Amino acid sequence: MNNQYLIREFNENVELLLENVVKVNGDYIYKDVLLQKADTKNANGRIYPSSVLQEQVKSYQDKINNKQGTGELGHPERADVDPKFISHTIDKIYMKNNEVRGDVRVLSRTTHGREAIGLIESDIKLGLSSRGLGSIVKKSDHVEVQKDFSFVCWDIVIDPSTEKAYLNESKSLIPLNQLYLSKEETFKDANLLAVIMAKKYKRQV
Repeated sequence: MNNQYLIREFNENVELLLENVVKVNGDYIYKDVLLQKADTKNANGRIYPSSVLQEQVKSYQDKINNKQGTGELGHPERADVDPKFISHTIDKIYMKNNEVRGDVRVLSRTTHGREAIGLIESDIKLGLSSRGLGSIVKKSDHVEVQKDFSFVCWDIVIDPSTEKAYLNESKSLIPLNQLYLSKEETFKDANLLAVIMAKKYKRQV
């Protein structure tokens, strides 16, 4: 328990998870994205106990509130986020049942954000994998992440270790200026965009 390791998650053989996505001022905002699963062995053989993830979701709120919930395009072997490589931010994070979910904004004003958007617009399937620091204990058929674990970030990757932890398909994106809203549909909070899209374009939220 005295030695902490950099715990990076990545994987292959996962399915695309369709999510709600909108475009605001050039940024792609993905709503209610799966980030991590609790009490479930991932493809790296690791299990994150629910109590550990719940505590970390609470702690990560501080990063979000301070506009520091950033991540990189790629999955480097570092225990920090390099500002030169920031591609996206987590705008919201929460637990839903045994899942960590959140809203992810891919940034159009950073170099690596634009590269990620280029991949999205080229129909490349992109996922999210976590980086964190903590100790682990080997069990009979898995490795358990311990309570001293802390998230560094989630990175954009090709092969996330959490099944279905993918961003949306670019073809489902509807630019903000194409949402022709009536007076009854006016909104103050961008979080309502997904609901409006679902109503107008017959998509499920």
